[in-house]
Amino acid sequence: CTIPVTDDVLVEGDEFLTVTLDNPLGGGILGSTTAKATVRDDDASYEFSAATASVDEDVISGTVTVNVTRTAPGSAVGAGSVNFATTDGTAVQPDDYMTASGTLNWAALEQGDKPVSVTIAGNALDEPDEMFNIDILTPTSVGGDGSLGTVTQNVVTILDNDATPKVGIAAAMVTEDDVDNTITFTVSLDAVSGQDVTVMYDTAEGTALDPEDYAGIVGGVAMIPAGQMSTTFDVTVEGDVLDEADETFNVTLSVPTNAVLDPLATSALGTITDNDASPVVSIADAVDVTEPVAAADAPNAMTFTVSIDAVSGRDVAVDYTIADGTAVQPGDYTATLTGTVTIPAGMLNAPVTVMVKGDALDENTETLTVTLSNPVNATAGDLVAAGDILDDAADVAPAVNISAATVAEGTGTDSTLNFSVTLAAASGKTVTVTYTTANGTATQ
Repeated sequence: CTIPVTDDVLVEGDEFLTVTLDNPLGGGILGSTTAKATVRDDDASYEFSAATASVDEDVISGTVTVNVTRTAPGSAVGAGSVNFATTDGTAVQPDDYMTASGTLNWAALEQGDKPVSVTIAGNALDEPDEMFNIDILTPTSVGGDGSLGTVTQNVVTILDNDATPKVGIAAAMVTEDDVDNTITFTVSLDAVSGQDVTVMYDTAEGTALDPEDYAGIVGGVAMIPAGQMSTTFDVTVEGDVLDEADETFNVTLSVPTNAVLDPLATSALGTITDNDASPVVSIADAVDVTEPVAAADAPNAMTFTVSIDAVSGRDVAVDYTIADGTAVQPGDYTATLTGTVTIPAGMLNAPVTVMVKGDALDENTETLTVTLSNPVNATAGDLVAAGDILDDAADVAPAVNISAATVAEGTGTDSTLNFSVTLAAASGKTVTVTYTTANGTATQ
């Protein structure tokens, strides 16, 4: 008899059935009434022995190997094969691995594993772990059917083992201008990275002040793209026309991602170099001062103005010396004869003061001088100034008197008459007077 057998693709091993005879017709009698029939399984199943694999990346290339397993328990399984191929995931070929494809072959009745090897492209970049896939495709089997099992894809993870780069910042310098300018800082890595690196930065005052000298930044973010070594960012520098010392401020890095802070370059100094000319310092003649009426009166102040031709961003100092002219101290004036006068930053001038004393003498206008020397943070201009002390109106010219004189006439010799010319009061001037003689009873 003939019994149809239904084909399938199940990997199930050989199966059997029995055929039993009964109720013969036509006069026959039953002999051996039962027969066993075997259905030999010719199917095979192909799948990966594991769903995942991993491999350490290295500076040089390496290899990852995964196994494809053929399960074929039947006694009629012929030779079989299955194709495989790689596909990109976050890992891409040829940068991270070498593409691979091919065919795995088993002999008739052969079971077990066949290896698939893929070359891993090594590098020295710090980067995330990456993955790619190995897929098995529709199998073939000689004399039977093949089928794919449950695990038809192996996900291979390439484990990064490169050191995390260090990120640091370098000092920067810029020449200040009369208008706003920028100073550029460079943030760099000690090794190229395979992923974007970010780091926050903040500015802090030094001798440069925010916002007078620069525009401060809090929470700035610098990014170094993957494959690059550095990036830059700018800080605005406020321009001015003040002569001032070079000024500095600090920039500090924090909160890096995909990097660690370089302990030797976590912060950097920004230097703003001044380009403005030093002002010129000069002293002007004092306004004439009239002396007090009497010596007992309070003295009058004579002020010399020391000035610069432009406002400065720093203190200007200059030494001074006061010297007698026709005015003599301490009789005519008092003062600290030597010293230093300072014009504070942001100011244009400062005084040098002389106190003029009074007296009762009729006198001429008297003078004194002030001389500057050794300017600091300035260049020399007119360094000598004069001051005039005017006589007060109460001091009038004294009366000039002459007294009578008597002399005994000599006998045979000449005699001299001595007349005394006197002032009614002392004078501060040299007084001269002319005189003439006229005959009286005495004749010439």
